[in-house]
Amino acid sequence: MRVRPAPGDRGTELAVRSNRPVPRRAASLPSRLAGRDPRQEVRTALREAKSLLEAGEVMLPDAPPTARGRTPAGRLVGLVSRRSGGEGVL
Repeated sequence: MRVRPAPGDRGTELAVRSNRPVPRRAASLPSRLAGRDPRQEVRTALREAKSLLEAGEVMLPDAPPTARGRTPAGRLVGLVSRRSGGEGVL
């Protein structure tokens, strides 16, 4: 694990390299879409550690998402959000 200041004094960089190889099947696209990629736990831990370092707490959303899936666009956003694997990015 490596922790260092980000360039330009813009936060903190965290980096982790696993000493165990990830099985191909676990890192495949279907496994990632289903949320079974073992690297996801590491990404979540890094995101939470970074939040603790920079803000002193783990930031969580205040309210549930407003897209309820009632419209075609809402259904699409819901599907992509569920399949994003908790990355926080669509």
